[in-house]
Parts: sequence; structure tokens; C-alpha cells
Amino acid sequence: MAGQTPPEALLRLAEIRGIEPGYVNGAGAWVTPGTDTLMALLPILGEPIDRPEQATDRLRLARLEDLMRPLPSVVVAWTQSPMSATTAYVPITLPSNCAGPFLTVLTLPNGSKVERAFSLEQMPAEASLRPDGELLVRRKIALDGLTPGVYTFEFAVSDSLWLACQVLVAPAKAFRSSDQRAGGSDWGLFLPVHAMRSSHNHGCGDFGDLATSMRLTGGVGGHLFGTLPLLSTFLEEPVIEPSPYAPASRLFWNELYLNIEAIPELKLSEKARELIADPAWRMERDRLASLQLVDHAGVWRLRLPLLDALVDAFPRSGPRAHQLDAFIARRPRVRAYAAFRARMDRERATWPTWSMSGNDPEENDPLYKRYLLAQFWADEQVMDISSSCSTWGLRGLYLDLPLGVHSDSFDTWFYKEHFARGVSAGAPPDDFFTLGQDWGFPPLHPNRIREHGHEYLREVLDFHASSAALLRIDHVMGLFRLYWVPWGMGPKAGAYVRYPAEEMMALFNLVSNQHQCALVGEDLGTVPPAVRPAMHAHGIDRLYVAQFSLHENEPVLEMPPEDALACINTHDLPPFAAFWLGRDIDDRRDLGLMDNAQMIADHLARKHLREAVARKLELWVAPSAETSENPKETDQTLLMEPSLVLMGLIKIIRGSVNRGLLINLEDLWNAKDPQNVPGTWRERPNWQRKSEVDLESMAARLPKDRIVKWLEESLKEVL
Repeated sequence: MAGQTPPEALLRLAEIRGIEPGYVNGAGAWVTPGTDTLMALLPILGEPIDRPEQATDRLRLARLEDLMRPLPSVVVAWTQSPMSATTAYVPITLPSNCAGPFLTVLTLPNGSKVERAFSLEQMPAEASLRPDGELLVRRKIALDGLTPGVYTFEFAVSDSLWLACQVLVAPAKAFRSSDQRAGGSDWGLFLPVHAMRSSHNHGCGDFGDLATSMRLTGGVGGHLFGTLPLLSTFLEEPVIEPSPYAPASRLFWNELYLNIEAIPELKLSEKARELIADPAWRMERDRLASLQLVDHAGVWRLRLPLLDALVDAFPRSGPRAHQLDAFIARRPRVRAYAAFRARMDRERATWPTWSMSGNDPEENDPLYKRYLLAQFWADEQVMDISSSCSTWGLRGLYLDLPLGVHSDSFDTWFYKEHFARGVSAGAPPDDFFTLGQDWGFPPLHPNRIREHGHEYLREVLDFHASSAALLRIDHVMGLFRLYWVPWGMGPKAGAYVRYPAEEMMALFNLVSNQHQCALVGEDLGTVPPAVRPAMHAHGIDRLYVAQFSLHENEPVLEMPPEDALACINTHDLPPFAAFWLGRDIDDRRDLGLMDNAQMIADHLARKHLREAVARKLELWVAPSAETSENPKETDQTLLMEPSLVLMGLIKIIRGSVNRGLLINLEDLWNAKDPQNVPGTWRERPNWQRKSEVDLESMAARLPKDRIVKWLEESLKEVL
């Protein structure tokens, strides 16, 4: 139709604003986002377009804006080592009639300022542009001798016009320990904290159980202990969400994991001690501990009177009060966090629906003090764990950084400008999730995070890296692009949005070296071509999952890349015994994700895989009869002990050069149930399963377990 804006113009406009023109789906076909999708996303990304017909004019203006932008929001410079200096080059676009000299101010990481005047001769021209009739000159300013850190560069065009940008100077490589650089001798164990069972906990694992698990790991020769995110969650109405991947904040610890008995104020609180001794309280504690699944909200309700009694007993003066003041000075955002949680509890409403007349709680508010002190105590306990690792023979804690936060979180309230509203992060359709995925949390806004100097991400990274020896980056592809799903349109109607990958990787590397915390990126699934080379270039290790690397043909098990942390499975996969027995196939059929014919075909394929693995490991496999309609009836590999197969696979993996090996503790006792079944919510009890073995029994079993014993004696000598 005459006058209709060609789709190409809208696509090009979207690409300038950061929306990718399409993606290759699981079947290898190119998928282009629809007009409705682009029209929904463009306004969120700052493009004032109302109708597709405006795309041609808006495209010209967008290109003009790009050319005329005087200074980028962020500039990145890389150093060869954490201690070396480099030169950062800042591009600046000025009218051709600007004569200079120009005053600049460079704010150093320690807050001091350096003023300097630049002449035109010190700002060599790189290009001349004539957008919209005005002659502009793009020049380059060299800032010499910059060591790693975050700088602010300000440039005076005139007395009244100042421009500013952030300069990120980071080591080119993330931190690696000397063992990792030498080939990697690390191995470790993994178990979610919520799954830990012990005689002392209240029905959910806590930081005391985490410390015990880490001591046990060090005692059998391990170097790392891994767990799921330890971040705060919502456990009371209006939001009950125990998922560690939808936290209430990525900046604060989970109050549920407090080891109550280790809080010093317990000695000062007769009321708290009486509560613990009360038969009714102990009966409820025993009931919660006896449950097969964690009742997160129930454990929280049980603990609230204890926490409040301990809050009442906290000294208002003296050494403990000074320690609290020092904590607040080091973590000033905790005041806002405590006020946020207190108001949410009081109003029983999420922050987008808070009453206009409501006020933030005062500092003497009991709810405010509950959350403030809970974070103070949690910080003490996590810091104690982190500082004790060397005593236990460990290199440290392996922590997990989730991709996002709950849509009603503290982070989306306090850092509103850093998040995109009107969209959710997710994934396009694939063979497993044929309708795509909507993860429900708001993505970071790729433009506004730059305008705000990446403040939020810097705080998140500093918080995690200060306590971890190794940090796993959930969905590392999100540093490059993220699939946005417009509200109300469904996952099929999403599109990929680009992120400033170099800037974000510079922040990760900067914090990694500052805290001597190694990085590993979860690069599973569909990975854009640029991701893994960039990870390799900047010293961010990959994640290798053995269950994804098994196939029928030789060599049966693909070896881990040199720069990869190896594991058998992840929290989103079935434990090894369930995988070996095909329980995950039956589960997918029960969930309606396949029909009977597909289930039989998948079981037959798994049978062939088991036979190939058994031959590779030189394990006995009885001759099988002619395959029947149900291949499980004639499959002798089902009789094999999964732990024997697991040990054989680990022996193969240990012969490769990699960064180390992490083993799920539940695989050692052939657990069958997964911690999480992706794509399910009410259908499966995700993030609730308790370990079949308690810590007291584990202390007796671990030194005798043949896999752990062999790891202690052999693996560290070979890796």
C-alpha cells in the first residue's frame, strides 16, 4: 500500500536501538521479530515511535543522533595484569569551530581529582562528519597511566557545558589461582543449603550446616564447596517465592539461613532461650525437621519470635553496637533494604501497589530492626565461613550469581532506573520448551545501566566476589544479549536485545581481581558465536556438564575444554542415578511434554547410550535379547550400580586438563529426585527437596565413599 513504511526500515531502526534483527532457532531456521514485538520494545529502549509508518523518518534521526553524540557513556581500557597501567582513549565529537584549549577533570577510584588542559594538537582527529549540514570532528583524548579501577572523566566544551563519561580500566584476564594456572587440581562437592539436614537445624539448612559441609569437604581433600545462591527470598504474604533464582535482592543474604544458635545475642536473651526450650516450639521444630520437603514459610514463621527476641536483646552501646555501625558504614544500602522489607511486611503489599500515604518505617520500628540486624548477623556468619576456608583446607566457596531478581524485589524498587519495565526476560521456543519461556523477572535496561555508571551491577558483583573463591555467572550469554518478552504477548513474541558486553566483562574482571575470585560462565544451551571466544580472551572459564557430553559413538564422552569447570550435572538436571535409569524421561511424559511413542523412543536411545558407556568403561553388560516394545525389559545396564558408572566417568574426566571438578553430593548416594525441574511451578516441588543423608551420617560416610576416597588419593595428583 502506498506510503506504508517498509518492514526493513523498522528492523534497521530496532537494530540501532539495540534489538537484534533475528536469531537462529533450535531447528536452524532464522526467526525475525514481528512488527508488534518491535513496536512494544522500541519505546522501552527510548525510541519515541507510535506507528510503524514513522520508522523511515525515525531511522534517519536515530542515525543522526548516533553520529552527533559528543561522548560515550562508558569507555573501557584493558591492562595486562592487575598491577599494570594502560592508556585509555576517550573519543569525543566536537563542532569544527571549537578551538580549545579544553579543561578536563579525571576523578580517580580513590575520589581524588586531576585537572588537565588539552589543546587540539593533543586531541588528534579521527574523522570528519557532516550530519545535517554541521561539520563535526571526532577526536581522541589519551589518558595515560591508568591502573585498574573506575574513573569519571569530565570535559568542558565551554564554561557552561560539561560532558562526562565513565572510564572502566580492568585487567584483561579474570583472576585465577596458582593451582588453576598450573592446570587445575581443584575438586569439590556441591549441595544446596536448603537441602541440608542436621540434628540442629529447624527444618531447613542454615549457615551452620554450610560451615559443617565445608569442613567435611576439606577433611576429605576437597578444595571447593559449591551451593545455590544464598540470597534473600520472600517468605511471607503477599509474596512467597523460595526460588534462589528469583531473590528478593541480589545484594543481601537469606535471613532464613541464619544459624540462630551462633548469634552472640542468644546469650543475652532469656526470652529467646526460653522459646527454644518451650515444648510447643520444639514440637513444631521437630515436625518441620521431619518433613521430606522444606517448608520455607513454616520455618520462617517458627524463627520469627526468636529473631525478634534477639533483636530486643541487642546492645544499644558498646562493642556490638560499634560493630553494627561499622557494618552499616560498609554496607549503607542495608538501611534502605531493612526499610523496604519492613514496609512490605507491614502493608502486606508489593511496592508497585504501596499506599500513597504510607511512610518508610522509622529506625526504631521493630520490623526495620529485625531485617537490619538479620543482615548484620548473616554478614558475620558468611564472613566467618569465608575466612575459615583456609583452616579447613579449602580454597573457598563456589557461589552462584543468578541472572535476575524477583519483579517485586528490593532491587527493582531501589534501582528502578536500572531495570526495564513492561517486559520479562525469557527464552525463545526450543525442542524442550516448544512455547518458549517467560522467566517473570525484569531485565536490566542496557542503556540506562550505562547512564548510571553500572552502579547496581558493580555493587552486586562486589557483594558476591568478596565472599567467594569462585563465582558462577548464571546464563553468561546475558552479558551479550537477552531475550525480552513484552508483557501480555507470550514468549513466542519476544526478541533479543543487545547489552554492552565489553563493559560488563570489564566490571566482572575488575571485581574478580580485586577480591581474587575466579569466574566461570554458565554457557549451556544456545550460545551466540561471540560469547565463548570473548570468555576465553578475558579468562572467564566455561562450564562442562558430563550428562550433556555423553553419546553413543566414540569417544562416548567428549572431554572438557581446557578452560572449563567440569561437573556431572547441574541443579536443573536429574541426579546421575535418575539420568542413568531414565527417570527424567518418565517425568517428562508425566508432565505431558511428550507422548508414549516419544517416551519409548527416548528410553531406547538412553538404553543404547548406557550400553555405549558400559563398553567404554569396560563394565560387564549381559547380552540383550531382541529389543521389545518396552526396551527397559531387556536392558541389563539397568542392573548396574549408578555410582560405579559415575566413578568410571569421573576417571575419564580427570585425565583431561580442566579447571577442576565439582560433584553433586546427592550423586554419591544415588539420589533420584532433582532439585528443580525447569518449566514447572506447582507441578513439582522445586527448591524444597531435602538431602537423603543428614550431615551427621555424611561425616561417617564421606571418608569411606569410594568416589571421594579415590578423588582424595588420585584426582588431585593428576588434574
